[in-house]
Amino acid sequence: TITGVSPSVTISAGAPGVKYEEEVHVWMNEGVPEMSCDRHDHWYRLVLTGEVVTHIDTRNLRILYETGDGVDLPTLRHFLIDQALPRLLGHGGSLVLHGGCISNGTVCVVLLGETGAGKSTLCASFLNAGWTVMSDDCLLVEAGEVPLVRGAYSGIRLYPETISSLAMQDYETSPM
Repeated sequence: TITGVSPSVTISAGAPGVKYEEEVHVWMNEGVPEMSCDRHDHWYRLVLTGEVVTHIDTRNLRILYETGDGVDLPTLRHFLIDQALPRLLGHGGSLVLHGGCISNGTVCVVLLGETGAGKSTLCASFLNAGWTVMSDDCLLVEAGEVPLVRGAYSGIRLYPETISSLAMQDYETSPM
């Protein structure tokens, strides 16, 4: 169960035995399917081709997952947090944005953009300048007189050459 999000969400290994009938979308990379989404009633299947299959239960707020041979924990974690969880929260009525968020303790700045636009690099640059990175990829926004913005997690995903160019070699890193 994930804490810190409202409502509570459960993530566990398994498969629901649902027959998906409606193809929602296929994401292609140079003509090859990279990711796909199918639907049946309140279930969505989100597939990272050859690696991870998630089954998103929008009625009971849970995510079941299956992994292919050799899938490492960082890949599974990334897919669950950056792909499956935002879809579940969005179906639950939360405003979910693909973006980064940084704060200096007084102000919070939201950085929105397409994949590859430089959100993570900009977040890392601000981290070097003493700001806090709330998230570099996924944000939850709660409406109110003053909107509340929460990051899905505080990590930053960077290419090795970006880490080098920003002189961030002293930061703890792990493969993704």
